[in-house]
Amino acid sequence: MKNRSNGKKPFLCDVCINLYERDYTMIVLSMFRSGFFLTLLALVLQCNEPCLAQVTENNLKAKQTDSLSRREHREIRRTELKQSKTRCNFSAAAVFASLQTKVSFESPAGLLSANVGLEKHLGLPSEKIFYTAGFRYRFTPASGIYATYYGINRKGEQVTTQDIIFLKDTIKAGQHITAWFNTQVISVGYMLSIMQDPKAFLGLFINVSLMNIKTGVQSDIGKIDQQVKLIALFPNFGVIADFRLYKWLHFAANIGFFSLHTDSYGGNIYDLNVGLAAKPVKWLGLSLAYQEFDVNLFFPVDKITVRAEYNFRGPALGMHFIF
Repeated sequence: MKNRSNGKKPFLCDVCINLYERDYTMIVLSMFRSGFFLTLLALVLQCNEPCLAQVTENNLKAKQTDSLSRREHREIRRTELKQSKTRCNFSAAAVFASLQTKVSFESPAGLLSANVGLEKHLGLPSEKIFYTAGFRYRFTPASGIYATYYGINRKGEQVTTQDIIFLKDTIKAGQHITAWFNTQVISVGYMLSIMQDPKAFLGLFINVSLMNIKTGVQSDIGKIDQQVKLIALFPNFGVIADFRLYKWLHFAANIGFFSLHTDSYGGNIYDLNVGLAAKPVKWLGLSLAYQEFDVNLFFPVDKITVRAEYNFRGPALGMHFIF
């Protein structure tokens, strides 16, 4: 690793990064936030308890008096779902996000480590408007597919005010640099409906997510051109909820989480989308939501351990098409 001082001290961390202690802290925080919003969902369920209890009671009475077989009941529910024109839900939203990104590098022996804030030190924009999409389709009343996508591409230019270590190069103070950080995530998987009611929907999903992260820095002076790329395939599980509060107003939320740790690769991912949706007509919804997405990953690049800490949070305006 190059380390030319030129009279100024490079931007270094005197204490080596503990790759596991910080991960466990992130896991605890993510679980706390997930628990908070699951509690919120439980309160919404409790508010809907009278109507749901009535529906359950009616269903029990129907089962006691109905002589139809289980297969015939299942076929009736499938027909009702098909005729309801609510089995497919496509959504798109614009997120007004505040972003924070840090990249850390640690030598193989752990003797030298460096932290770089991409917004603070490399000039990436800390605010960005980007677009997300979601798709939900129920094959049967109890099962379906759930998919999401989002992509954020950021690029910035800046004149460095101090020496910065990025991967194997030292960027001198006073250099004009171009930095970027691009992220694309596609998540597709199975959805299980655990509550089926005209006024409420609650489901669990188990997805496989493909994440593509690219970051790097370039400078004409000193021929600096360093890039870090990561393409990772990982599972993701969580909860989807949609409860009708009024005739035209719905509460909607989805929470996902994943964590994996090995000696050389791992991290945790947490995402949240919670808000209200107004449905002026049956097939259209307008939503105002709050979104969060946190990523904390570490992986090897050319015998150097790279850690990427990335998050965005902010309000989102969206549309839902139900058919």
